[in-house]
Amino acid sequence: MNLWKGLTMSTNILCICSGNTCRSPMLEGLLRKIAVERGLDARIESAGLHKSAKRNKRTSWRAQVCMRRRHLDIRNHRSRHVDVLDISTFDLIVVMEPMMQVEVEKCGYHNRLVVLNVRNPLRATLQAYESCAKQLEREAEKIADAL
Repeated sequence: MNLWKGLTMSTNILCICSGNTCRSPMLEGLLRKIAVERGLDARIESAGLHKSAKRNKRTSWRAQVCMRRRHLDIRNHRSRHVDVLDISTFDLIVVMEPMMQVEVEKCGYHNRLVVLNVRNPLRATLQAYESCAKQLEREAEKIADAL
């Protein structure tokens, strides 16, 4: 199956990580930036699978620093859990780890799913966050190239 077949320039993308304070908000910001730069009509959101995502938390300060270096401001982002979304409205879901695929499928989503292997930098050094951000930049470019 061609994962990208049928996706149009107007695509709804959901980025999912654990707590929705590091990886998925960074990928959301990166994809939004690319969408604007390329004139793509895409709705891009993020959410978390872990119960901590329900706490309406701010993004990690280290994630904010990494995104500011890329001229992105994610300070206003607040974490949210996937259970507050109708995930069936998304054309594509991007998860940060292989184990998350099973969790998303348990939520009833069986459409297009991209499974990344991006290590969680939570509570790690700024250098670890920067490494994560660079990996997410590469992944965001691949996703955007396929739209």
